[in-house]
Amino acid sequence: MNIQLSISYATKILQYLHENNGVANTGRIISKSTGIPYQRFIMIASQLTKSGLVYSVRGRTGGHFLAQPIEKVGLLDIYMALQGDGQVNRCFNTDRLCTVDAIDSCCRNGFICTLQAGVSAEKSRQTIRA
Repeated sequence: MNIQLSISYATKILQYLHENNGVANTGRIISKSTGIPYQRFIMIASQLTKSGLVYSVRGRTGGHFLAQPIEKVGLLDIYMALQGDGQVNRCFNTDRLCTVDAIDSCCRNGFICTLQAGVSAEKSRQTIRA
């Protein structure tokens, strides 16, 4: 999956839901209105739902809705929903897999921690609300 394209699509979906707040929009309607291929929409909407950014209601009057105000949705939230983690280096993954098996003595660990903190802080600051 192309993560940059998926983030762009997710942003379009969230903006569309914001602009149509309270209106029950089916996946087909959102897909057609945003120009996102339906199968891609289904995949992204599922990830946005699992992460709590979107909720959906089944049935005749159902559809997709924003789960929180758009002002509270950050780029990091979208990235995490689609990618699963925002780590810049494998060392920070939950399995703590280090390619050189020196996680505790790595001389780059401080630099990478600083970089990770900066990336996470910047993504947290950026929201999709224009």
